[in-house]
Amino acid sequence: MPNGDRRGAVTGLGGPPLTLIGMIMEIATGHCYGCGCPFTFCPDCVVTIAVDPMANRAPDVDAEGRTQPPDPAAVARSVQRPVCPECVERANERRAPGETIEPESDRHARHVGVYGTSGGVGLTNAVIEQLAEDAETGYDVARFRPRRG
Repeated sequence: MPNGDRRGAVTGLGGPPLTLIGMIMEIATGHCYGCGCPFTFCPDCVVTIAVDPMANRAPDVDAEGRTQPPDPAAVARSVQRPVCPECVERANERRAPGETIEPESDRHARHVGVYGTSGGVGLTNAVIEQLAEDAETGYDVARFRPRRG
């Protein structure tokens, strides 16, 4: 399964990914290639599989499910299909240690929480949590800089 940028490459149910909370996170909805169930996912993190749309299977799998050398034409026309976390977990149970597929949740944890910068400071989940805690406990107004003008 490829591990590149999947933004816009994953086909889903209803159009482009949705932007939530002021462009903090995108989510998409699609059907799992493995089980067919609909699920929501982060387009940047979802586990995908390349599928030849003409054969509805991976380009390196024959009609009986056996591995074969991939057909270059099938590879060229392949599209990325999302795989749900449950199917990834089932696939990992059959794989040897060290050959498992990294779950979407682990991939997602690496990129969520970096929301840009403010005054040169990276806005991470930790910074946002600290700002929320400060707001809940109350601000010391004397610490604020007076506005010009």
